Parts: sequence; C-alpha cells; structure tokens
Amino acid sequence: MNQFFTCFSSKSDFSAAVRECVDQLRAHLPEPNLLLWFYAGHEDDEALTQGLTEGVLAFPEAAMAGCNSIATICNERELEEGPTVVLWGAQFGDCQPDVVHLQYQRTHEGVAFAGFPSLLDQVERPHQGRQRFLLALADPFTFPMDLFLHRLNEEHPGLKVAGGMASAASSPGDSRLIVNRQIVNHGAAFVVLDSASTISTVVSQGCRPIGYPMVITKAERNQISELGGHPAVEQFVKIYRELPTRDQRTLQHGLHLGVAISEFRDKFGYGDFLIRNVMQIDHEQGFLVVNDFVRVGQTVQFHIRDEESADSDLRQLLKASVAEVAPVSPAAALVFSCNGRGTNLFSEPNHDSAAIQEYLGPIPVAGFFAAGEIGAVNSRNFIHGFTASVVWFS
Repeated sequence: MNQFFTCFSSKSDFSAAVRECVDQLRAHLPEPNLLLWFYAGHEDDEALTQGLTEGVLAFPEAAMAGCNSIATICNERELEEGPTVVLWGAQFGDCQPDVVHLQYQRTHEGVAFAGFPSLLDQVERPHQGRQRFLLALADPFTFPMDLFLHRLNEEHPGLKVAGGMASAASSPGDSRLIVNRQIVNHGAAFVVLDSASTISTVVSQGCRPIGYPMVITKAERNQISELGGHPAVEQFVKIYRELPTRDQRTLQHGLHLGVAISEFRDKFGYGDFLIRNVMQIDHEQGFLVVNDFVRVGQTVQFHIRDEESADSDLRQLLKASVAEVAPVSPAAALVFSCNGRGTNLFSEPNHDSAAIQEYLGPIPVAGFFAAGEIGAVNSRNFIHGFTASVVWFS
C-alpha cells in the first residue's frame, strides 16, 4: 500500500530546516523510497550540500529529487514569503522509484539528450497492468523542455509527464537540482515511476475563449500575419470591440491565443486548446507574435485570463479528475503552479492548494511556483505558462 507525508520548515538555516523536516517525516513515514525537496530563499551551496547529506543519511535507501524556486507549497498553504523547505515523502509499495539526470547537448547531427537511453530503458518496458509516469524538474536555462517533450510525444505516445521548471534563477548557473546524492545546476531530473497505482494529472490553463475559432492563413515561425484571410490584428480588434468593458480592461494586462490541439473537431471548448502568450501586437503591419511556433492551417482562438476563469477551470478539472476514476480516491498530490498565480492573480492567498484540498483531500500536497509548468493536455505533454499542473496518486 502506498503511503505519503508532507511537511515544511521556515527556519532560515537550510541544515536546520532539513533536520526539522526529516524528524517530522521519520515520525510519520520511517521508510520512504522517494523524497522530493522543494525550497525557496536558500542560496548557500555549502549549506545545501550539508543539508542534503543529512537527508541522505536519514533515508539512505530513498531516491531523491528536488529544486529551488521563488516560493513553495505545502498541504493547504502557499508559502510565498520567507525561506522555506518542503519535504514530500512517499513509500510506493509496488515499485522502487528512480531518478535520472538528463543534459541537453548540441551535436553535428542535431540535438541530443545525454542520459536519454537510460531513461528509455526504464519507460519502454512497463510491467503488465502498470502505469508509466515521469516527474520532471528542470533548469529553464540549460534544458529545452519543449524539444524534449516533442520527442517524447513522438517516440513514446501516451507516456505522461508532469512537473515544473526551477524558478529561483535569474541567470544560467543559478538553478539547483537535486538528483539523488548530487546537487547540479543544469539539465533536468526525471523521477521514473512504474506503478499499478492510479496516477492522474490535471492541467488547468486558467483561460476562457473569446470571439470565435479562426484558421491561420499566413504565418512564419511564431509570427501570425493572417487569420481567416484577414490581417491578424484586424481580426483581434474586431473581437475586442465587441467585448464587455470589463473584459477589455482585462485584456490590457495580457492577451492569450489558444492553439487547437486537434483539428478534427466541429466545435471547440475547454481543454481543446493549448494556451500561448501573445507577446507582440504590431498594429502597423497587422501581425501577432506568440511564444511558440505556429503553422498555416492551425485553428486558433483568442483567450482571456482572469481570476474567475482560473478559479472555475481548476475546480472543474479537479472534480472531473476524481470522478473519472471513482471509487479510487486520492492519497497524495504534487502541484506546480505558475509564478504568475498565487497572490499575483488571486485576491485570496492559498488558492490552488485550497482547491486541491477541497476536491482531492485532505491529503499530503507539495509543490512550488514554477517558471514553466509541465503536463499533458489531450494525452500529449507540453510545457505551459500561467497554469497549475497537478498530479495525484492513489
């Protein structure tokens, strides 16, 4: 039977914080085989190394992974201020988790991911009746998660990934990833699970559509020049003028574009679009620039993001996720929330963690505010922005 426990410490000394978490975990879960560490506000590498050593000595048989972030999440609390260390411990009764470190490399043949073969060895041969799953923690400066997920989707369809990009770094080399007994500042740590337990994922993109779906008729890379045969900006302005005043004000803080994941639909709704940011609107030349490559023929729709939409979307998805596998019930969860959420988006603190406890809990929950969230939409894995990516375990 699987068992889980989560705790945190707000001590300013990293080693002292680790000891406090270790003591709590040992009292509730003496023999975990997976430890996840998420921490914020601790930058002393010597203290990090010492603290990690203490964690290893306390639980020598456990696989370990983790990363630094701007803020952490523990159970029903989103710890957005001060130094914190969060420890999520799990005892998977039917599998031994493993942690693999991948590194991005450019070669004369193109792109390569060092460590990928050893990861594939574990995910290619799942035991019968078991589910393969990857938990990903990565450095946003040195690991192109979008390229990796594209390759994974093509070569291993159906293999789900969830996780987040470390968010404490402002420049290359500042991220810290925990990979078993090591602390590294590059690449990605992947936790490999091969379990008969239910592992469910939820990706709440927090947006609602405005206007109507349109087909891209002229585009190059991430620049859209025409939608439905007309200048892209002209199409947007037409929709903008028909919106209520409140929505017009909201759009002044950011515009989003939903790119249809599948073209083979007569109607599109929640979950049918991959949300991308509109980074530039060129009124003179009539084009839009988004933060992803697009192509002619794709169906897109403008989206709006506000507190109400984000709240409703997360609650609907959590409720549906539990109902889908009933009577199986959640026993623990991990959450990777965008660093633009929390009190940056919601008027009340602890929004995402409270919603998770309401619909999945009360259960042990851990996570952090990420610089990019990883999760599956319509069975394909993507890296997102402004989302809450949740994975829960039975």
